[in-house]
This record gives sequence, C-alpha cells and structure tokens, in this order.
Amino acid sequence: MIFKQMENIFKNKLNNYEETPPDFILKNIKNKIRRANSSFITRNKYYIAASIVAITVISVVLFNNNDKEEQKNIAKTNNVSIVEKEQIKDIKSSPLVKEKTIENKTKNETVSIETKIINTPKEKTQVAVINKNINAGADVIVCGNTFNMKPINVKNGFWRTDANIVINNKNNPYTEITSIAPGTFILIWQEKIADNYIKDTVKITFINQPKSDIEIKQTNEVCANNNAEIHFITNSKYNYRWNDGFTTNKNYRKNLSADTYNITVSNTYCSDVLNVNITNKDNINADFYHTELYSAVNIPFYFTNRTKLDSDENTHINYLWNFGDEVTSNEENPEHTYTKSGDFNIKLLAVTNNGCKDSLILKVTIDEKEVKMPNIFTPNGDGKHDVLILNPKPLTEYYAKVFDRSGIEIAHWTDVNKGWDGKLKSGDNASVGVYYYIVSGIDTDGKRFIYKSFVHLSR
Repeated sequence: MIFKQMENIFKNKLNNYEETPPDFILKNIKNKIRRANSSFITRNKYYIAASIVAITVISVVLFNNNDKEEQKNIAKTNNVSIVEKEQIKDIKSSPLVKEKTIENKTKNETVSIETKIINTPKEKTQVAVINKNINAGADVIVCGNTFNMKPINVKNGFWRTDANIVINNKNNPYTEITSIAPGTFILIWQEKIADNYIKDTVKITFINQPKSDIEIKQTNEVCANNNAEIHFITNSKYNYRWNDGFTTNKNYRKNLSADTYNITVSNTYCSDVLNVNITNKDNINADFYHTELYSAVNIPFYFTNRTKLDSDENTHINYLWNFGDEVTSNEENPEHTYTKSGDFNIKLLAVTNNGCKDSLILKVTIDEKEVKMPNIFTPNGDGKHDVLILNPKPLTEYYAKVFDRSGIEIAHWTDVNKGWDGKLKSGDNASVGVYYYIVSGIDTDGKRFIYKSFVHLSR
C-alpha cells in the first residue's frame, strides 16, 4: 500500500518535468524501503516519504539540466575548423549530406564549405566548415599582350581560361600569360580543399601598344617647300605630343619640313614614342664653275656643272644657261666664247621634272687682250717652228695633250717649256694635217684654266 502511495506522489510531483525518472531510480527506492525496519517505517513514514520525494526531485532536476546542456553544445557545434578527411568521406556517403563548392563573388570574401548536422535514429554527426580567403587578383588593363598574374592568398591550385590566352604554367599562381589577340578575358584560379573546390576569377583586358596599333604614312618634303605630311592610320583614339611642343588629338600633321620628329602617342592606359624621319625630296642646289686660258675676247670658256640633287635616280634635271650676251644653252656642260669685252652675268637655272628649281649667277669680265697661240708648225728639221710650244702664261701646274682627227691621243707632256715634235708614239713622223690640242693647268693666281684649239702640221 505504501509503495502505491509513493508512486502516486512521485507522479504528481514530477508531472511538470520534461521526463519521467528512469525505472532504475524507482526500483532502487523500492528496494531500500523493503529493507528498512517495518516499525521504523511505520513510526516515521511521513518523514521518510518527504525525504525520498526531495531526493527524487533533485535527481530529476539534475538529469534534465545535464541533458539540456548537452543539446546546447550540439547546437553550438556549427563551425569546426577542420574534420579528419576520413570523417568527411563517411558523412558524404550518407544521402543526407550534400557537397557544396562556393565561388567568390566579391574580392576578399571568405570562401566556406558549408556544414550540415545529420540526424539519424541513433546519432547526431557534425560536418566541419573549411574557411579560406582566396583572391585571384585585381582586375587589370594591360598594354601589350603579356602579363604576370598577381593573386593573393593562394597555394596549390591551377589556372584555367579562354582559348585565346596562353598560360605559361597553369599550376604557378604567378605565371606569365600571353594574349593571342586584344580583348577582355576571365581567368579562374581553382583550389581543392578536402574534396571540395573553391575558386575565384579575375578579369584581364589586353589592349594594343600604340606602336603595334598605328601604321605610319608619310609624304616627304618636296623642293624644300615645307609640304611634308605625316598620317597615323589607326582605329583607336590617341593624343599626339610632338617634340616641337605641338599637341593635338588629330592623327595627322601637314606643312612639315625635312627633319626627324619624335611623337609621344598616348591614351588613358598606354603610351609610346614614334620616330619619323622626313627627308627633302628633289632638293636641288645649282652650282657650276668655268675655266679659260684668259678672260678675254675670243678665248673659249668651259663650264662644268656641279648641280646637286637629293632625290632618286628617276628624277630628271633640265638646265638653262644664259651667258649674259643674249646667248643661251640647254647643255649640261656647255662651252662659250665672248666676242666683245665687258661685264657679263652668267646664270644657270636647274629645274627637276617635279618642278623643283634652283639657280646660280656668276659675273665675268671679258678683256680685249689678244692671246697668241700657234696655229701652225713645221717639224722638218730646218730649225724653224720644228716644235709645237703651248706656253700661254706663267703656270704652277701644266698639262698638254695632242689628238688626231679620230680623237686618239698621240702625244702629251707636262713641262711647260717642252712641246710636240710632230712624231707619233711609235717614233714615226705624224702625217701632215690638222691636229687638236688641250692645255690645262693652274696659273700663279691659283685659278684653274683650260684651253682647246687646233694646229696645222706642215713639212
């Protein structure tokens, strides 16, 4: 009877607790009561009952509190640094576990492998979270076609990207990459952590260097008229700063003279220096000199044309001589004899087929002085005019040549006091007839001269 009453008391007192005390607690209490002295129990039954109730209540409270604490600890275990690889594999084999790979959406974001708490009929299992900051690098714009990657906080992994990018070493985070063509490309750095993949992306934009993006077309200066032009052929927009201080965004410049130009070509991201050499095509410089025995009437003047032209071989020059006595010539190296004395302006005008021209004027004074040079000699051994002496004036250099009618040289000498004895180089006597001679040299004033004439050989 007393045991039945105690059970009812327990049930009433424990009605507000979450769990009924285990059977083994009630059993222990019953056994202890049976062994107690009956008379003692009878006399102290109310005290005993109160004590038992107190002990039971305390035990139940402690049991429930410990169970709640254990539940809290399980709930808090939501983020564990790393779980042994074997545990993760066992957990993944369960249909309740899902593997997840998270990709960085924002730079410096913590990349995590999510954790799951698996509830089974027998146990509760925890999966660890793997935290890692991964950064493939900042998005960049590159001038040219090569770049060294600059990721942050990466270890073992690999790069992958578009087919138009050549990766030197895909397993090297800081490898060099080469763009086959300009454009924007996405590169992905990927690492494997505990059978899960984490990755991050970086955007690389390759743009051409101005040197490789621009075709230079130039028109050289003609006739020194400041008419050269430089054009930069490109589809891109650049600023152009010339070495003479001129700055523009136009891709051409006109009215240039012959010179070397250094142009800095730039945009927001790139800069290059282009060098262009402008030459003066058909730059012509008229020049000449004349030689004569004396600047006198009836003495021939021989003109040597020294006009220079900076051009290609296809350029032709036309010459116009005006000797100042109403006589002109179109020859390149003419000969002219004045028939009257006075001052004369000799002008040479040189004109190219492209219209470039230049001129030079020299003044000469013609005297009435008569120059006597032999026009006949008789090498017959009579002691009179047996040698042709051509000694026009005092000279520091002297050279004389004699030619037959066919233009073949038959004699020459360099001593002003000697001459031609009328013999051929073979030692035979020259035939009677007309022979031509040329005398040239430098006089005591340092002026070079030349004199051409003819002589009759008679015996």
